[in-house]
Amino acid sequence: MREVTASPPVAGAPFQRGVLVDSLPTQTPLTGDALTDLLSAILAVAGQLDLTTVLDRFVQVSAELTGARYGAINVLDDQGASTTFVYTGIPTAVARMLRRPPPAEGVLGQIPVDGALRLDYLT
Repeated sequence: MREVTASPPVAGAPFQRGVLVDSLPTQTPLTGDALTDLLSAILAVAGQLDLTTVLDRFVQVSAELTGARYGAINVLDDQGASTTFVYTGIPTAVARMLRRPPPAEGVLGQIPVDGALRLDYLT
């Protein structure tokens, strides 16, 4: 199994980021259809972000929108080994104990088969 080192998000930290740039990227031409133009703008912005940043924000927003205390996403390679594990809501002391992504075994192994895992209680 390949071991991946990742910097875990800081649990409990507010999501605040800012970027200063000297020049703006080329504008996306507008079609006149508001929804199409909005989607094009979103895709243009997302295309400039790295995977970990996108997943971090996705997990945070998903947890907030569903009222979940914890949220996580585990990206697997073709052999089923975890390559990226992003989470939110985990206390900092617990997050520091996570040295590498959890293996996709047992309950976590069912997620690729079933598509999602929702638990009312986790110990």
